[in-house]
Amino acid sequence: MAMESTMDEVSARKKKFKGFPLFFMSKNFKTALSCDIKQWASRHRRHRLRYRRRRRRSRSKKSKTKRWSC
Repeated sequence: MAMESTMDEVSARKKKFKGFPLFFMSKNFKTALSCDIKQWASRHRRHRLRYRRRRRRSRSKKSKTKRWSC
C-alpha cells in the first residue's frame, strides 16, 4: 500500500514536469534550468501561435458568412 502511494506521487510529479526533466536529473542546475525554461518558452510560443491561427481562421469564416447574409 505504501509502495503504491509512493509510485503514484512519482508518476504525478513526472506528469507535472513532463518534457522538462533536465532540472531534476542534472547536477549542473543552472544550465539545466535555463534549458528547461527555453524549452517551455518555445513550446508555449508554438501553442499560442497555433491557437491564434485557429481563432483567426474561424473568425474570418464567421465574418464572411455575416457579410453575405445581409
